Amino acid sequence: MTLKNRAELIASTDPIQLMDYCLSDLASHAKGMISRLNERAFLIVPEALKADLERRYLENYDVDGLMLAEVLSFNRLAHRIFSIVGGLAAETISRLGKSLIIQRLIHDNSAKFKRFQRFAGVPGYSSELETVLSDFKRFDLDNSTLVHLSELAPPSLTKDKLTDFAALQNLYQTKMQELELIDQDDNLDRLAALLQDIKWKSELDFLKNTRIWITGFADIRTFNQQELRVIKLLAERVKELKITICTDLSFADSIRQELFEPGYQSFLQLRKILPEAQLLTLEEKNTPIRKALQESILTGMLQLDGENNPLSSGAESLNTEYDQFTLIAAEDKRQEWAFIAGEIKRLLTENNYRKKDIGIVICDDIKDLSLEKSVFREFGLETFLSERIPLRQTALFRYLSGFFELSTNDFNLNDLLAFLRSGLAEPPEEEIDQFENICLEYGLNTAPKIQKVKYYDVIKTDQKEWALSFKQEYLDPVFAVLKGMRSIRRGAKKSECLLTWLARDVFLDKLQGMVDQLRDSGEEDISLSLARSWELIVQLLEESVRLLGESQISQKAFKEIILGTLSGQTPTSIPVGLDRIRVGSPREMMYYECKVLFITGATRDKFPQTNIKEGFLHQIEIDWIELNSDKKLPDYKKNGILSNQVTSILNLTVAQDRIYLSVPDLDEVQWPAIFVLLQNELTNKLAKQINLNSIILGDPSEPDQRWLTAARAKRYLAARQRAKESDLQNTLQKTEFSAEQKSDLRLPTVEAFWQKALAKAINRDTMQVSQTELITDPLDTIKPYLTLDRELLKQVFARNNYFSASGLERFQACPYQYFADYTLSLRERPLWDADPRDRGTLIHSMMEIALRNLEEKLRKGTDSITENEEFAKWLEQIKLESYYDELYRKSLKATGITSYQDGAIVAAQGRRIKRHVRAALWYNATIIAPDGFFPQFFEWTFPPYKQSSDYQELELSAADPRVYLRGVIDRIDQNNAGQYRLYDYKTGSKKIDPQRIRSGLDLQLGLYQKIWQINHPEQTPDRIAYLNFNNRPKDVYNAKQLFFPPRQDLIERLNSNNPIQEIKTSNSDELKEIGEQALQHAKSAVKKICQGQISPIPKTVIKDNLPCDYCVYKEMCRYDQRLIEKRAEYLQISETEEEQ
Repeated sequence: MTLKNRAELIASTDPIQLMDYCLSDLASHAKGMISRLNERAFLIVPEALKADLERRYLENYDVDGLMLAEVLSFNRLAHRIFSIVGGLAAETISRLGKSLIIQRLIHDNSAKFKRFQRFAGVPGYSSELETVLSDFKRFDLDNSTLVHLSELAPPSLTKDKLTDFAALQNLYQTKMQELELIDQDDNLDRLAALLQDIKWKSELDFLKNTRIWITGFADIRTFNQQELRVIKLLAERVKELKITICTDLSFADSIRQELFEPGYQSFLQLRKILPEAQLLTLEEKNTPIRKALQESILTGMLQLDGENNPLSSGAESLNTEYDQFTLIAAEDKRQEWAFIAGEIKRLLTENNYRKKDIGIVICDDIKDLSLEKSVFREFGLETFLSERIPLRQTALFRYLSGFFELSTNDFNLNDLLAFLRSGLAEPPEEEIDQFENICLEYGLNTAPKIQKVKYYDVIKTDQKEWALSFKQEYLDPVFAVLKGMRSIRRGAKKSECLLTWLARDVFLDKLQGMVDQLRDSGEEDISLSLARSWELIVQLLEESVRLLGESQISQKAFKEIILGTLSGQTPTSIPVGLDRIRVGSPREMMYYECKVLFITGATRDKFPQTNIKEGFLHQIEIDWIELNSDKKLPDYKKNGILSNQVTSILNLTVAQDRIYLSVPDLDEVQWPAIFVLLQNELTNKLAKQINLNSIILGDPSEPDQRWLTAARAKRYLAARQRAKESDLQNTLQKTEFSAEQKSDLRLPTVEAFWQKALAKAINRDTMQVSQTELITDPLDTIKPYLTLDRELLKQVFARNNYFSASGLERFQACPYQYFADYTLSLRERPLWDADPRDRGTLIHSMMEIALRNLEEKLRKGTDSITENEEFAKWLEQIKLESYYDELYRKSLKATGITSYQDGAIVAAQGRRIKRHVRAALWYNATIIAPDGFFPQFFEWTFPPYKQSSDYQELELSAADPRVYLRGVIDRIDQNNAGQYRLYDYKTGSKKIDPQRIRSGLDLQLGLYQKIWQINHPEQTPDRIAYLNFNNRPKDVYNAKQLFFPPRQDLIERLNSNNPIQEIKTSNSDELKEIGEQALQHAKSAVKKICQGQISPIPKTVIKDNLPCDYCVYKEMCRYDQRLIEKRAEYLQISETEEEQ
């Protein structure tokens, strides 16, 4: 039989058609092969396509199985032939093991490298270096050639790289010989040698009755030298060899050859080694319109069959090509994915598609799909992600990384928590939280403090026993095994020790539980990645027992080698045979035959992707290598661009019914060329021929896809309905439909979901609902007025007879903040650290002690002369540094704040606190004596701790139960004329804003004035003020003597900082009016609180001063920076009030 009859080249521009041709041919030969056991059939495909093609073969073709018709990669084919021949299937090293050896070689031989030594232990680099070494092997660039090129190159970065690669390749080959292992990359060379060796002729006779199909290689790349050598030798031996190439071989159309350049170059390669091979071009499945769409990627024009006549002037009799071709432009990715999820749900419910009929191409980073997953979960959609998650993003890697981190003597609490919170540590989550809280509260934050029992003595008795039990049960075994591992010197023994630790039943049960939990919660892609990651880790550790052997290795080096090797790995994908939406990269989805395809993130630089990074060797270096040797290396950047061009072309035309091309940007500059081209065709006949339409999301004339989730539809419809029927003061009692309504609110089969939902909410017939009643705008402008219903109100509201001014201010600013802070009493856990609230408490205490001391001195005076003398003595006393040290000690004892006794915190914060207090006392000294006002009352608490018949409550609500004001006035200064000044201390820089006071956002001073006034009616107010502790110099970098600056400089600085923000007037009635206004605002707030109002609607008088800026509950109230201005209420003061 001649070579011409054995080899055949199959050409088409549709890779799915090529695969089906091979599978169909394979299936026809496989039938009855069970009776012809001497015949074999192999389908050779890239490793990434193997699982998909096996599934397609078994599902779509009537075959008995894969007994004699096998789907293999080139490497697996070599191993299969070695096994059939017998005795040649030697033990090989996996790519994972190869990465580990590279890590170890670089770590142990850093002196031999000029550049690579910096990659030792660096995550991911070993896998990249392994790829380059593999490419050298595939393209016949051996060690002698590398050494020659490194000597030939002039001093440069290229010379250093070539020298390092030559050294690394030599070290690697020597190591493999020592271990008596074979590199997988050598398998094709070994197969080629076997096929040429005549002594194995009889053993290879089975190839005479073997048929081989090769597909999936010449689609987006060319063949390498190893593959070409094996193909040529197989063609001489096998019964039949068929090779597919994805290109257009009509030769009359240079555009299509250029479109499918990788396939055409592969054809030229094969023609050179198989000149007698037959050529078969499959019937073109792409219609003229689809071909025109493909060619427009290259030409920027839409033309039929290469003619000059534009497509838009074609015959009207042409059938429509797509059920729908939709262009989508969104504001951002969130809006883009919300629309896509909504559209998919519509297609599933109204067009009877199955989930597996729908595919999604992700043009940008497919490794971070957290946003997409959350949106799809809200819409109740399940997807299958083709691309697996990198191993370094799995819980297993976090566990190992944290485990190794604890092997050092300087780990901290964060390192321990990273290990415990990996998801695979033994303690339950609630116990981890409890232990963390104890550590934070009592300062157990370093390795010695966590490991040694004596440091647990600071813990309170009721918690100490539990903390020690937690340490003994969960932490001590970890520390013990790590101590043992550190004492082991040999690499193999360290690997065995780690394998033993990971093989414990408790760990395996935890891992299996996490896999099951992820699968049950719909996170199948993560569960598959986790399971496969476990296999990779075990494989690596088992290989490392042999690869590391008896050589000595430190714990640090062992950690770097293991983690550095694992971090560059990505578990392989095995598609599941479920009815799910398939999500993948452009390259993966070009092989997925679907009816509907969404192409997402298709910006100008992503569709097709043209920004290709160069590898370790830049193209200019590759060109130099080819010029100075007879070797041919691939042009990585050009090949990347060409392959991305092919994937984009095929993505655009692979779907049978519908294509959605989506861009998450409204800026036309970011739109891809094909997107702009099609936008310009919207008014031409092409639009009819492919059912082209365009949607700019956010257009208020279009229905908003966000209505397509049941939860959102119910919430917004209810809000919209009540917003029309009531004024803004009335709030929603419930935000969902009753049980009776819920049972009938189903997804329709004919009407759009939004019509059905809206009709149900407004009690109108579906057909009467206008599309204009449901547009984008209501979703953004309806304010979420919410209240707690009565039953829930009773559960969350304890009987509360007193409200503070600060709490009422919080409600006035945002009811939801008040609900979280005061109703739910959400609090940060206690921390052994410098808490700003503790700092404020200390400053208040130090001021009270100092001024009480002054008040006691003044009380001893019998006349004004004596008082002035005592005041002068006090002024001298507050200039002494020792005075503030004593104040600090007394305040720590009085307040019981222990964290500020810690040496590190005292050094960082103690001096600052003393400086603030000193500045405040100095400034007080300048305003106390001159006009006769002296401090008389400190920390005046109301209601008083002991009931007093003289005290009068400030009533905020007369309803049952009655509600009163409570609080503490920091200081009252008085003079002999019966006037008073009211001060409230602030550790920040609070300003007096008349608009905020009159609008009810600033209540504190007014309410304090009111409560003092009704209890001291004989006195008249002179001023009410905030006293800010702000002693920060404007020129911090050049400031000298921050604690004890010159007196003149300090007073000047304090005056410039305006520490006292006050309201003063000659008419005391004006201050009383402020108090009365504050009381009315407070009564209104109390009424709303008792009604259960919790609306997340912030209020402000200035647009740029929303309470959301410092709020910690944004995630809870669904804060959105883009929409918050529409949700907020802006309080305006009338001109009459302004004048007042």
